[in-house]
Amino acid sequence: KIGHFDNQTTYLGTFEQRFFDVKENCLNLNMQPYDGTFVLVLFISILLGVLGYTCAVRRTHGKRVRRCRNEHCARCNAYEAVAAAAQQRLEKLSKTGEHVVSARLLQGLATSTPAIAARSLLPKECVTWAGPAADQAPTLLFIPSLPSTPYFDSDFDAVRTTLGDKALFAAIRAELAPLLRPTRRGGWASNDTQTGEWKTFYFINQGQRQAHAFLQCPQTGRVIEALPGVLSHNVFGNVFFSRLSPGASVEPHCGPTNLRVRCHLGLHVPAGGVLTVAKETRTWVEDGCLFFDDSFEHSVSLPSDCPTERVVLIIDLWHPGLTSAERSVLDTLFAPLE
Repeated sequence: KIGHFDNQTTYLGTFEQRFFDVKENCLNLNMQPYDGTFVLVLFISILLGVLGYTCAVRRTHGKRVRRCRNEHCARCNAYEAVAAAAQQRLEKLSKTGEHVVSARLLQGLATSTPAIAARSLLPKECVTWAGPAADQAPTLLFIPSLPSTPYFDSDFDAVRTTLGDKALFAAIRAELAPLLRPTRRGGWASNDTQTGEWKTFYFINQGQRQAHAFLQCPQTGRVIEALPGVLSHNVFGNVFFSRLSPGASVEPHCGPTNLRVRCHLGLHVPAGGVLTVAKETRTWVEDGCLFFDDSFEHSVSLPSDCPTERVVLIIDLWHPGLTSAERSVLDTLFAPLE
């Protein structure tokens, strides 16, 4: 009889809504409310909802974090593939001696979810390093001893200077304009949101260069290529236009790792939109940048009465605390998936 429920047992609603949904379906099946069969079906329905919710939440570093439910998202759902590839590359590095893997990288790789390096490789001093900060729960890889702060206000001066150039900013907006036309088809990918629409247009997607984007927006592409510290050959690296419709919200979530810092360049910024990182809320500014560690829990919301959508250019950058040798190792271990 559960098969007649039109998949109503596959989502998680409130217990009250679940109760009335099941009651209505039971009545349609000539089942009397509150008899034994009804109670059993109600119990199974609620149980399936709770299990569905549990599957959408991942425990990382002792913390419960919500994970994306997009089956095509490698950063969220290909943990095993990313980790397995990194493990094979680490074994190759250990045999060739091509790179020296620092102690803190080994600690991060040994405590990743799933584990990439064997704990037997860890030097003794690793046990003294602290874990993630409050509100920080990267879903795959945490590298210890990197300075942990939700926002970066005093780093990335060269990036700020470049993106703050008025002529370059105008050129980026000019190339963005045709992509925003209502008649525009193709190029934009849709993402899961609680409300409204969230779309992305990639220049670099999980470390893979998107040639069509560089052809359509050559000036923006040159700016991206000239920026120092862009995470451009790594599965954790992305560069893309991000647009949110009025009323859209992105639920609180944590990124996959703390090896990167995410930059938002405001391109079209209506009043009222906010970015919240580790419970600290800030707003975007047109031609201004926000830098934050997205391994901290963060969310985005835009009021429904906004006159326009919000558009930013998002750029993933190396964490400034990583050495050039560590970046080289991480690029090798986390090269883009084929």
